[in-house]
Amino acid sequence: MITEKPIRVKISFKIFGLAVSLLGLLGLVAYTSHHKLVRVRKEVQDLAEYVIPITNFVNEVDVHALEQEVHFERILKLYEIEPINRKLITKEQNLFEERSELVDEQIAKAIKLSKQAVTNAFIQKTRQELSQIEPRLERIEKEHQDFHDYSVEIFKRLKQGARNQDIYQLEIKLEEEEYHLNKEIEIILKELGNFTVKAAKLSQRHQQQILLHGFLITSAAIILGLIYASFVTLGVIRPLNYLNKRIKAIKSGGLEEKLKVNSNDEIGLLTTTFNQMLAELEEKEQLKETFGKYVDPRIVAGLEDGGKSLSTTGEKQIISVLMSDIEGFKPIASTLKPEQLVKVINQYLNLLSTSVTDNHGFLEFVETVIKGFWAQPFVSETEHAKLACEAALDQVSKLDELRNNLKETIGENAALSNIDLRIGIATGSLILANMGPKWSMVYTVMGDTVNTASRIKGAAKQYGVRIIMLEETQKLVYKTMETRELGLVQVVGKDDKLRVYELLGYKNKLSENLVQFNNNFAKALELYRQQNWDDAQQKFEACLQFNPDDKPSHIYLEWIQELRNKPLPADWDGVWKLTKK
Repeated sequence: MITEKPIRVKISFKIFGLAVSLLGLLGLVAYTSHHKLVRVRKEVQDLAEYVIPITNFVNEVDVHALEQEVHFERILKLYEIEPINRKLITKEQNLFEERSELVDEQIAKAIKLSKQAVTNAFIQKTRQELSQIEPRLERIEKEHQDFHDYSVEIFKRLKQGARNQDIYQLEIKLEEEEYHLNKEIEIILKELGNFTVKAAKLSQRHQQQILLHGFLITSAAIILGLIYASFVTLGVIRPLNYLNKRIKAIKSGGLEEKLKVNSNDEIGLLTTTFNQMLAELEEKEQLKETFGKYVDPRIVAGLEDGGKSLSTTGEKQIISVLMSDIEGFKPIASTLKPEQLVKVINQYLNLLSTSVTDNHGFLEFVETVIKGFWAQPFVSETEHAKLACEAALDQVSKLDELRNNLKETIGENAALSNIDLRIGIATGSLILANMGPKWSMVYTVMGDTVNTASRIKGAAKQYGVRIIMLEETQKLVYKTMETRELGLVQVVGKDDKLRVYELLGYKNKLSENLVQFNNNFAKALELYRQQNWDDAQQKFEACLQFNPDDKPSHIYLEWIQELRNKPLPADWDGVWKLTKK
């Protein structure tokens, strides 16, 4: 007869001992982690309370100083226009002074905060760095005051009737002060940016040390747990070993292989629950893979967290929109069978859509029109316009490949030579949200800017250019993109006058001849607006010597001949009222 051996150590006691040991190790992890996290918190707090606000103040100074320079230039232009509009000049001078006060206010705030940081910052390195920022801020304050004084003196002389040549020396000094001011702002922003990056990396390194420390102690806890677990009854160990083997098999073989339930105890319940979880994961992966073909993967990812990262109720923000369409395709489409037409359109969309998605944009389609938009939180507020321009340039670079693909699909066709792209880019305030009925919603944008992008896409055809953008977009990309002002237009369905630009390419990557051509066109356009018909004609003709096929130059030459002997109203501004979409 087999007698039961007395239980020396109960399983409950073993489990309790394991729990106490693990809790002790976790307490050690918590203590050391807390000590290190306090320092990380102080480092981040210094950035949040001092470095980043100072950087924001300096950015505000940069913005308002640039606005002040714009108002200065406008005042100079107004003095060149006869008769002189004193009321408008006074308004611009008031705006000039308002921006000056804002610059002084932001500088004062930055200096005050830097002094507080030198005294109150937690980290010694932060105090040292910010102690070097204060003198630079004071230099910016002085440079701005000099800029303001020279500007006011120029206004005074202009008001007294001085000519441009009489204030030439003052303008030279003003440009020097403007250069020094912008240079000082650039230097301090660079220093603050470098310090922020260094501080962030240091905090990251400290966090990694915390993780490593926790990992080592947790690993020790796991080893200790395995030693304790080896004393658990064979009846518990056997199903656990089986469960462990089957989990490894599932890890290497996919989610399809389910675990076999061998017991009716807690381990069996755990196995059953695990099988249910595997089934749900498999269904979720299949659903995610299917959705990815119809919905932007970022939307699918956003839905995984319950849509917390997506704007579902509507949010207004500044967004850039691109509208791109293929030109010269309708004559070809009318000759194709339905299956051929679908294949050709899919080839076109597959080729050009990647220009939008590769540049982090969202895609929508309306027949052959590709609509892309760039919005937060998926791109930063400083990048959306630049990314839209890069997508447009990439689409144009694929034009020859598109023609070759169409030729391979439909064969030789004389109409292929007429295939081209027309792209409109607009930037403005739009509503970003999930739209549609509850059972079928679309993450999209809504607002007048979308319609404007579509309208100026049509204007691109009439101007004979491929990529056209609004002035709001051009102001955001002029440092990185080379553009050409085409003029003022009034598109169909809108009363507003829109200043539009052609996107030529990346800054500093165009040939010297093309840059000269662009400068000549800008001068010609200015002469045209001044109704200096002879000089304007000469400049536009010089543009055609460089590019005989430049349609905007031909258009303006036609207008010059039409307007040369025609009396024009005093408020004539050369706007082109378009009659086609």
